[in-house]
Amino acid sequence: MKPKRIKALEFHVRSGDYFVTAATLLSLVSHELARHGLFQGGLNSEIQECLAEMEEDFLFLQRHFTLQRTTLFCPPLLLPRSPSSKGRYVPLPE
Repeated sequence: MKPKRIKALEFHVRSGDYFVTAATLLSLVSHELARHGLFQGGLNSEIQECLAEMEEDFLFLQRHFTLQRTTLFCPPLLLPRSPSSKGRYVPLPE
C-alpha cells in the first residue's frame, strides 16, 4: 500500500469518520453508475442493491462502533462508539 494512502486512512480512523467516508464513497459510486444507466435490471439491480446494503452497513458501524489500532501486526479493533463521537454522512441527491 502506498504511504500516501496509509496516511489518508490513518487520518480518517483518527478523526472517527472512517465508516462514514466509506459509505459516502459507496454512495458516489452507486450514483455515478446509475447516472450512466448501468443499473437497469438483472445482475446490475443486484449490484445496486448490494451497494446500498453495504452503505447501510457502514452507516450502522459509524453510529455504533469506532476503530482503534492495536499493533502493526494485529488488525484494528472495533469498539463501541461513544455518544459524543462525530462523523457525518452526506448522501448524494437522487
